[in-house]
Amino acid sequence: MGNGKIRAAGGRALADLKQYWKLLLGIALVWVLIDRLLGNICPVPIITGFPCPGCGMTRAVYYLFTGQWQASLVSNPMAAFWVAGGIWFCVGRYLLGKKSKGIGIYIVVIAVATALVYVYRMYCFFPGEAPLIYHAGNLLERVAPGYGSLMGRFF
Repeated sequence: MGNGKIRAAGGRALADLKQYWKLLLGIALVWVLIDRLLGNICPVPIITGFPCPGCGMTRAVYYLFTGQWQASLVSNPMAAFWVAGGIWFCVGRYLLGKKSKGIGIYIVVIAVATALVYVYRMYCFFPGEAPLIYHAGNLLERVAPGYGSLMGRFF
């Protein structure tokens, strides 16, 4: 890859950062604030106490990038597919300078597959080890009388 292509890719990435920096900063600030106040950034366990389809994804991506394949699969088996989609998008947008054909369909297929894997994991492994655990102290336990005791009977 020549210097011109690298410079063009960097220019496209910098243009995106200039265009979306306020949005990205806002997301980062909200993420940190919610994490500090509630101890979690995902609204599903905060509200219901149940893990969401993406629970364990950050951990799984970390394990994937550090070569811990088994740990990545255990944390969230769909992480590698999401990473592949991100790479596909970035290569198309920044290195090739064009829209990645089929990326929308890929995302829909992976989102559906993620939901199906979630249903399977919840049926077979919940409650178990993190990330497939029940989060006590959730919002529904605080506002709905009996929700916590009902969940306690099951889990």
